[in-house]
Formats: sequence, structure tokens, C-alpha cells
Amino acid sequence: MNIIFLSGKGGTGKTLVSTNLAAVVNQGTYYDCDVEEPNGHLFLKPTIEERIDVIKQIPVFDLNRCVGCRECVDFCRFNALAMIHNRVWIQESLCHGCGGCRLVCKHDAISEKNHEIGHIDKGRYRNMTILTGWMNVMEEAATPIIETMLALSSKESINFIDCPPGASCSVMACVEQADYAIIVAEPTLYGLENMKMIIELLEQYHKPMGIVLNQVSDSKDPVTAYLTEQSIPILTKIPYDKNIATWASNGQLAVMNESNYYDLFSELFARIQKEVFSWNG
Repeated sequence: MNIIFLSGKGGTGKTLVSTNLAAVVNQGTYYDCDVEEPNGHLFLKPTIEERIDVIKQIPVFDLNRCVGCRECVDFCRFNALAMIHNRVWIQESLCHGCGGCRLVCKHDAISEKNHEIGHIDKGRYRNMTILTGWMNVMEEAATPIIETMLALSSKESINFIDCPPGASCSVMACVEQADYAIIVAEPTLYGLENMKMIIELLEQYHKPMGIVLNQVSDSKDPVTAYLTEQSIPILTKIPYDKNIATWASNGQLAVMNESNYYDLFSELFARIQKEVFSWNG
């Protein structure tokens, strides 16, 4: 079962929820797919056992064969190629390594070379496997790293997939693999608008979803009212608690510091299982 964790923006507590829930369940695999700035490892602290390099194929142009026909430039939908003074130039960070330019070249002027865009750290935390994706500095395409990570998953086990924030292509790569989606949102007007963006994305993919509200106070909030109106379940509410911020700043899990939070996340997982069963039933 693939459980993904989403947020409309950074800082809502997505990693807080995913790491604490994974620690309570203590089985399966945790995937940190926020490869531009992964931080799940700061809380789960895995023992690294293996490094997996992620490679893409970058075109190399033989200028003695190239006739400047522009077919490769016109083909590239990612705008990684440009023709300047009858010479093809490539912006390697924009290249997705699809190999299409080589296929359309009629003059056999294009070969390919390996280009490392990042790597995956594979490790252990208690009874869990932890996979952390890292994108190299100056790279722009996170999706190949995420797809490589998720290709290692098995739906026979429980997979906790911490996605990047927002609704980019890299997020969609995670959504495609989801059996259930958890949106972590803040109970504010700004949080409501960002949450709506993710709800719309999940509806396009027909994925079941539930909401975790973080930093909840006693005051009424617009998010709860909206979710009630839309019949979207609120899985749990995490209170506004300075202790959580203190623990997080020290790389500690709330469930390991206070039994109330262990119970909260245990109940959250039970609710998720019920929602998944109801959706599939």
C-alpha cells in the first residue's frame, strides 16, 4: 500500500506527519521524495547501507556530421537545445534524457554520455527501510530520481512516500503511484487555498484522500468548514504545541517523546486503513 504525503506549500508539517506515522507503524519503507531538500533522515536517522547513483543520458553532438537542420532543436519539448550560429548547444540541466533528439537525427550526428543527476541513500531505521533521494546542485529535473526510487517499491508492503510540496511534475510522479493520499494543511485562509490546489490534482487522478490539519488552535478555521462542505474527511488534527517545534528543531520525533502523540498517530494509521478499505470496498 502506497501512502503519499502532500502539501500545497512547504512548512505545513508534511514531514512531521510522515516520519511520525512511519515510526509508529515501524514496518515497510519510507521514501523521501523531496529530493531538492530531503529532511526525513534528520528524524529517522537511518544507518546508510547502500548508495544508488541516478544517471540520465545526455546527447553529445558531432559537429563534423551536424548540418544544422534544427530537427533535434524543434523536437525537444524541454527547450534543452538551441541553435546558435549554426551550432547546436545544450543546456544539460534542462535535458530529460529521453533520447528523442538522437532518434530524429538523420545524419548520425548525436551520441550519448552518462550524466549523474543525483543519488539515493538506502538505509535502515529499526524495522524499516529508508530511501532518501538527493538531487545534485544545479540540476533541474527531480522526476527521474523520484521514479527510480519508486521503482524499488512493492505494494505488498506499506510504503510511506513523502512528496515534494506543491503540484509540480515531480509531485505527479508520486501521485500516480498512490493508493491513498494524505494532505497536510494549516487551518488558515492561506492554507485553505494551497490545500484546494492539491485536492484538485488528486481529483484529476481519482485518488482517495484525507486531510491532516496541523497547528490547530481552539479558534474556528475556514479549512474545517470547507472540508465539511465538500465531504472530504479530516483524519486527525494536530494541536498547536511548542513542544513539537522544540522536538523537531532537535531532530526528535513527537511519538518518541509523548505518549499522547504516539496514540494520535496510531489512531491516524487505523483511520487510514479504514478509509482505504472503504474506498476499495
